[in-house]
Amino acid sequence: MASALVARRLRQASAARLIRRFGGFGSEEPRIFREKVRARTSEGVELPEGWTEYRSPARGAGA
Repeated sequence: MASALVARRLRQASAARLIRRFGGFGSEEPRIFREKVRARTSEGVELPEGWTEYRSPARGAGA
């Protein structure tokens, strides 16, 4: 009987430690669900994903 009580207390203490460590984990939505910020040119034109003002996939990495 006493060993069951000790085991339960240890589980509760472990759970409390995990909650303290990872308590804020579920408070914000995961990054994959957030709206992606698109790159813009100096004039403010929105560019497709993976592009910058000076580089595009069509021009290659060194362009």
